[in-house]
Amino acid sequence: MKKFLENKKYFIFFIILIIATLLTISSPIIINTVKENIKKIESEEIEWRTYGQNGDTKLVLVTIRNENGIVKIKDINEESNNFELYSNGKTSVSFDYKMIDKNTYRFEATFSNGDTKIYEISYEKPRVKAEYTLTDNVYVNEPDVSKFVKEKTRYMYMNDEGYLVPGNWLTGEKPEDWYSYGLLKWANVYVESDGVDSYWVWIPRYVYKIDEENQFHGDEVTDANERMDVKFVNVYDEYVDPQTNQRVTWEELKAQGYKMPEAFSWKTDNSSVTMGKDVEIVIPGYWVAKYQLSEVDKYIINYELTSSETNINISQITTDTEKPIAKYIYAVNGEIKYPEATTPTDRSFDIPNTGLQTVNVTALDANGSIIGSMTKDVYITKADAPDAM
Repeated sequence: MKKFLENKKYFIFFIILIIATLLTISSPIIINTVKENIKKIESEEIEWRTYGQNGDTKLVLVTIRNENGIVKIKDINEESNNFELYSNGKTSVSFDYKMIDKNTYRFEATFSNGDTKIYEISYEKPRVKAEYTLTDNVYVNEPDVSKFVKEKTRYMYMNDEGYLVPGNWLTGEKPEDWYSYGLLKWANVYVESDGVDSYWVWIPRYVYKIDEENQFHGDEVTDANERMDVKFVNVYDEYVDPQTNQRVTWEELKAQGYKMPEAFSWKTDNSSVTMGKDVEIVIPGYWVAKYQLSEVDKYIINYELTSSETNINISQITTDTEKPIAKYIYAVNGEIKYPEATTPTDRSFDIPNTGLQTVNVTALDANGSIIGSMTKDVYITKADAPDAM
């Protein structure tokens, strides 16, 4: 198996099919990220906003403003159907234009006082930027955890026995072996608040094609005997060979038969930034919830949480599971305080009065996997001193 992983960079077709099914799931994590990263260029005199697309060509609304009044705007770009737009001295002029990714466009404005000025737009379609780094002989877009609540989200990683177990909260250092896409170890996180939990997996941007030279034979996979050759690419759809560091462009990859899953081109809707139109935004990857978030009537683990000006107290821990619990972990603000409690013992913590505190108790099985978890917030408030007589 290890030799196969080192020498082959293929996913079995049914794995890709499962991922493709998950691609349609809308993640609130990526929605928030996209909203904050929509490309919008503005200055005092010129701005442009993408409002649509036609294949690789983007439809852009360009606006030029000048208090002197604009008589004429002239398109001075090469290899285009140049136009001249007369505006009769208006201080603001808008016009539609078609632009291609990573190109520069120039327009000359003539003002009412006879002066002229050249405006330049270096167009790049909206992208959510990411670090494309080498890990275990594979370049991949690093998982973006910035939109998770740090005190309620934990890194999940595979331990030496092959079990998915919790690591630090996002407030601490990430595990060295958190993920390895070269060895098919996906980046996972665990989110839990008030007993409602979910597991998330990071799907980095990739392209794929059918590998016709390396097919399954026989009945190894029923009705799905094709392999997919997968390459992880950056947000410019470039693949970097880890052996040679040679950069392969998207044009070259397309010529070789690679395709891009539609889910890596996020489309906005009804955004004021995009003029209310659907606009394609390139994303480096996204988080998919492996389990449906839902409210629960009974919690696997629960407890009473009280506080004073200087203390946080955990008491009356209860469990509702038939699975044997090997140990309990207590944490405050993403920092583990008691990692090896074998019984649900009441605990008290001396905590400075800093306001909101996030407290967690987690039950693990003998393999270190999560059986149940409960995270609660508590505010430590200081009572006002009585007025002096």
